Amino acid sequence: MIQGPTSEDCLYLNVWVPVNFKGRKLPVYVFFHGGGFMEGAGSVDVYDGTNLARRDLVFVTVNYRLGAFGFLAHPELSAESPQHVSGNYGFLDAVASLQWVKENIASFGGDPRKLTIGGQSAGSGLVHDLSVSPMGKGLFRGAVAESGTSLVSIPMKTLAEAEKDGVDFANSGSAHSLAEFRKLPAEDLLPPPGSPRVLRFAPVIDGWAIPDYPLKATQEGKANDVPLLTGMQADEGSGFSKTYGKMPVDEWHKQVQERYGDMAAKFNELYPSSDDASASMAQKASARERGQAAMYLWCARVFNKQKGKIYTYYFNHAIPWPEHPEFEAFHTGEMVYILSNLDKLARPFTEVDRAAAATTSGYLVNFVRKGDPNGKGLPRWDFFSKEHPATLEISARTRMRPLMDPAKLAFWTTYFESSQGKNAIPF
Repeated sequence: MIQGPTSEDCLYLNVWVPVNFKGRKLPVYVFFHGGGFMEGAGSVDVYDGTNLARRDLVFVTVNYRLGAFGFLAHPELSAESPQHVSGNYGFLDAVASLQWVKENIASFGGDPRKLTIGGQSAGSGLVHDLSVSPMGKGLFRGAVAESGTSLVSIPMKTLAEAEKDGVDFANSGSAHSLAEFRKLPAEDLLPPPGSPRVLRFAPVIDGWAIPDYPLKATQEGKANDVPLLTGMQADEGSGFSKTYGKMPVDEWHKQVQERYGDMAAKFNELYPSSDDASASMAQKASARERGQAAMYLWCARVFNKQKGKIYTYYFNHAIPWPEHPEFEAFHTGEMVYILSNLDKLARPFTEVDRAAAATTSGYLVNFVRKGDPNGKGLPRWDFFSKEHPATLEISARTRMRPLMDPAKLAFWTTYFESSQGKNAIPF
């Protein structure tokens, strides 16, 4: 996700408008990029807003500070702050960007009262953080969270935890105080190119900008109540695990026992495996349904506290990638479809891909326009219901379908209420 030069001088917005934008009051979509809070930019090709702007939207992408620059918490930084907090600088950039859009977007033909926010992966995390922050109140009327609505996620740190991590980070290098930090060149605080991505720096629960964990705050009715469109990729973990879809049976059985404990027997009953081929199938099927259940149960927990409707999707269409078919419908793979940007990738796209892009971008445009993804020529998308677990599957044949077999949903519900499930890792 690194394209072009990188720099501390990064706090820019990118705005796309229709040709005839002057004097109009168009709906606005503000998008926050992913990248694990360590990399990414609003200028990456697949986030180009030209094709959405042609459909009478104002499209905005946002840069926010990343890594240590965006999310380093430290006791000395907190001591300098009037609020006695530190670590959410990248999040404050997101807030400032929305405030700027509200104040200035009319000059670009946008209506500040018709602003929807969205993000993918880390950007989806920012969307949920904005949804529970008092700073986000009144800034947007709808939210889109791609690959970021789940009971399974990397836990957010409290301010105290993040400050301790900041001290450890300082002690691991050549600077041990804030004054020494500020003498370092910026490059010393950046991870070397090609280094493993470690989510060391991310938004924190500081009691001020982000007062509480998003799910907890939403369950308690403290979120900014707006319609939510959210979903996941079928194969979210394919790029994070070398054994995804090719698991030796002995290794798989060991992993199942370690992960599910006294629930392992029931798991093996639902996802049987007797050899390497069936173990690989069980791994993939369970990962897909675990992810869907984690999303459904997140929505179920907030359902009674939210008036705004929730629309969930399951993106099960893989980008054509002849060199790496094993990645299938991988994390971030939906972006070229939902933003209608197939022309930005040199892949052997077919009419099926172009139809998927027209459908998914059509849903997005409708949601930004009116808070409901449904519209003429699109398969019906029903809003979330606890009583009838279902989701929209986006594939070669996009349709509403039951979430999964009831016995499997019952298993995952029990699992996520157990000690193992409460401490589950994402992949």
